[in-house]
Amino acid sequence: MKQGMFEAFPEASVTAADISEDMLSALMNRPFADRITCVVGDFFETGPGRDYDAVISTSALHHFPPEDKVTLYRKVFAAMKPGAVFLNADKCADNDEEQRLCLEEYAENPLKYAHMDTPLTVE
Repeated sequence: MKQGMFEAFPEASVTAADISEDMLSALMNRPFADRITCVVGDFFETGPGRDYDAVISTSALHHFPPEDKVTLYRKVFAAMKPGAVFLNADKCADNDEEQRLCLEEYAENPLKYAHMDTPLTVE
């Protein structure tokens, strides 16, 4: 039987950050909502806090160009305790060619799409 995060870590609490109030509202309808603190805001303007044991990003960071990813990764690591874990559950490019094509499309149309994908390879 699969075990959920809150069953596996009964003392855990979560800070969830998103620019979309609708996304956070949906999260607060879940049975574990009493263990979640929501922060509505832009990742670049909202500080995640400090001393986290783990930071998990889910399908968010692939929307940013490489220079913004560096800024966000620095914020993530500044928010973590020594020895903490960062899990990036996000879209990655499969190879350098896919990465190049996505970045070229973004460079040609940076304002065309609100959520243009710019996945990078793991490297």
